[in-house]
Amino acid sequence: MRNGQRDSHVVSFTQRSYFCSAFVTGAIVVWILLLCTTPAGWNTLRQMPLPAWLVPLVGLGLAWEFSTLTITVSPTSVTWHFTSQLFRRSVLLDEIVGAEPVYAHWLRGIGVRWISNGWLYNIRPGEAVEIRMRNGRRYQLGCDDPARVATTILNGRKPLSR
Repeated sequence: MRNGQRDSHVVSFTQRSYFCSAFVTGAIVVWILLLCTTPAGWNTLRQMPLPAWLVPLVGLGLAWEFSTLTITVSPTSVTWHFTSQLFRRSVLLDEIVGAEPVYAHWLRGIGVRWISNGWLYNIRPGEAVEIRMRNGRRYQLGCDDPARVATTILNGRKPLSR
């Protein structure tokens, strides 16, 4: 299913980011090269305890986890999750009172975080859709086409054709 396409009663929008993955992978490669290319570094590398090896592996895992963000609009709910669905959240369409495009500033970072007016879920700074709930909660979700996502949410899964 392509981005923004319907599959029976569900519409999905997926945002991809390669920056985080490339940055973390590059940093790990430079770290290993620096350790392997000097005699002192090679000895350090050989004597390094297992927990020190886990740090780059955790970094790679986090880079992978935050490489995609998928927003799914069904007839009854809006669900969003990162790559492995470890950070998955869902809200009922009936509880949503508004949705609009917003800008998620780069100073707010990436991932899942509390911001001044609600929760932010994103994999890169920039465009996002803000969902306002009946109970006053707000969620900002990073996406490539926030106007289209907002309209789809407000229309209850009716995507706009391009």
